[in-house]
Amino acid sequence: MAILLLAREVGRRTVAEGVETTDQRDFLRRHGCDAMQGYLISRPVPAIAFEELFLKSGPGKLDVAAIAGVI
Repeated sequence: MAILLLAREVGRRTVAEGVETTDQRDFLRRHGCDAMQGYLISRPVPAIAFEELFLKSGPGKLDVAAIAGVI
C-alpha cells in the first residue's frame, strides 16, 4: 500500500504485477491501483493468440474478458 500512496503523492500511475486472486484485485482497486496484470487477468498466451484477439476486438476495444474469462 505504501507504493500506491507514494505513487499517488508524486503523480504517477501504478501497475500491479502478479495479481492472482480476487482478494488481491479488490485490495488494489480499493487503494487506487491504476492497472493490474497477472494470472487472474490472463494466463500467458502465445503472441499469435493475443494478436488474433486484439484484431477481432477492433482498435482500442481489446476485450480483456475474452482473453481472461474471469473478469
